[in-house]
Amino acid sequence: MPVRRWLTDLGRTMAHPLTGFVTMLNPDLLVVDSALGPAAEPLVDGLRDTLERRTPPMVHQGLDVRPGRLTTTAISTGAAVLAAQRYVERLVSGRTPLSPQPR
Repeated sequence: MPVRRWLTDLGRTMAHPLTGFVTMLNPDLLVVDSALGPAAEPLVDGLRDTLERRTPPMVHQGLDVRPGRLTTTAISTGAAVLAAQRYVERLVSGRTPLSPQPR
Protein backbone atom coordinates (compact mmCIF):
# COMPACT_ATOMS: atom_id res chain seq x y z
CA MET A 1 0.00 0.00 0.00
CA PRO A 2 1.70 3.26 -1.09
CA VAL A 3 0.23 5.44 1.68
CA ARG A 4 1.38 3.08 4.42
CA ARG A 5 4.86 2.97 2.87
CA TRP A 6 4.94 6.78 2.69
CA LEU A 7 3.94 7.09 6.35
CA THR A 8 6.57 4.55 7.41
CA ASP A 9 9.22 6.44 5.45
CA LEU A 10 8.04 9.67 7.08
CA GLY A 11 8.54 8.06 10.49
CA ARG A 12 12.06 7.00 9.49
CA THR A 13 12.83 10.54 8.34
CA MET A 14 11.46 12.05 11.56
CA ALA A 15 13.57 9.66 13.63
CA HIS A 16 16.89 10.97 12.29
CA PRO A 17 16.90 14.20 14.34
CA LEU A 18 15.41 12.35 17.31
CA THR A 19 18.32 9.91 17.62
CA GLY A 20 20.52 12.44 19.42
CA PHE A 21 17.69 13.42 21.74
CA VAL A 22 16.89 9.79 22.54
CA THR A 23 20.55 8.89 23.05
CA MET A 24 21.26 11.83 25.39
CA LEU A 25 18.06 11.83 27.44
CA ASN A 26 17.26 8.10 27.27
CA PRO A 27 13.48 8.51 27.65
CA ASP A 28 11.25 5.56 28.48
CA LEU A 29 8.41 6.67 26.22
CA LEU A 30 7.95 8.55 22.96
CA VAL A 31 4.32 9.32 22.04
CA VAL A 32 3.13 10.19 18.54
CA ASP A 33 0.25 12.67 18.31
CA SER A 34 -3.11 10.95 18.63
CA ALA A 35 -4.63 13.31 16.05
CA LEU A 36 -3.05 11.13 13.35
CA GLY A 37 -5.50 8.36 14.16
CA PRO A 38 -4.82 5.14 12.22
CA ALA A 39 -1.99 6.84 10.30
CA ALA A 40 0.09 6.84 13.50
CA GLU A 41 0.82 3.09 13.39
CA PRO A 42 2.99 3.08 10.23
CA LEU A 43 4.66 6.30 11.38
CA VAL A 44 5.51 4.64 14.70
CA ASP A 45 6.88 1.61 12.81
CA GLY A 46 9.23 3.88 10.88
CA LEU A 47 10.33 5.70 14.04
CA ARG A 48 11.06 2.42 15.82
CA ASP A 49 12.97 1.03 12.84
CA THR A 50 15.34 3.98 12.57
CA LEU A 51 15.77 4.43 16.31
CA GLU A 52 16.69 0.75 16.65
CA ARG A 53 19.29 1.08 13.90
CA ARG A 54 20.78 4.42 15.01
CA THR A 55 20.84 4.27 18.81
CA PRO A 56 22.78 1.97 21.16
CA PRO A 57 20.92 -1.20 22.21
CA MET A 58 20.72 -0.12 25.84
CA VAL A 59 18.87 3.01 24.71
CA HIS A 60 16.33 1.64 22.23
CA GLN A 61 15.58 -1.54 24.18
CA GLY A 62 14.16 0.51 27.03
CA LEU A 63 12.26 2.88 24.75
CA ASP A 64 8.54 2.48 24.11
CA VAL A 65 7.33 4.29 20.97
CA ARG A 66 3.56 4.34 20.64
CA PRO A 67 0.68 6.34 19.22
CA GLY A 68 -1.11 8.55 21.71
CA ARG A 69 -4.70 7.96 22.68
CA LEU A 70 -6.96 10.75 23.78
CA THR A 71 -10.17 9.92 25.53
CA THR A 72 -13.31 11.95 25.13
CA THR A 73 -12.56 13.63 28.47
CA ALA A 74 -8.92 14.55 27.72
CA ILE A 75 -9.54 18.28 27.30
CA SER A 76 -11.65 18.68 30.42
CA THR A 77 -9.24 16.52 32.44
CA GLY A 78 -6.29 18.62 31.29
CA ALA A 79 -8.14 21.82 32.17
CA ALA A 80 -8.95 20.51 35.65
CA VAL A 81 -5.31 19.52 36.26
CA LEU A 82 -4.09 22.94 35.08
CA ALA A 83 -6.60 24.72 37.31
CA ALA A 84 -5.54 22.62 40.32
CA GLN A 85 -1.85 23.37 39.63
CA ARG A 86 -2.52 27.10 39.44
CA TYR A 87 -4.55 26.96 42.66
CA VAL A 88 -1.72 25.21 44.51
CA GLU A 89 0.86 27.65 43.06
CA ARG A 90 -1.14 30.58 44.40
CA LEU A 91 -1.50 28.97 47.82
CA VAL A 92 2.23 28.30 48.02
CA SER A 93 3.13 31.82 46.87
CA GLY A 94 1.00 33.38 49.63
CA ARG A 95 -1.57 34.97 47.33
CA THR A 96 -5.19 34.17 47.92
CA PRO A 97 -6.53 31.67 45.38
CA LEU A 98 -8.99 34.15 43.89
CA SER A 99 -6.73 37.21 43.73
CA PRO A 100 -5.60 38.19 40.25
CA GLN A 101 -2.03 37.40 39.26
CA PRO A 102 0.30 40.38 38.82
CA ARG A 103 1.26 41.12 35.23
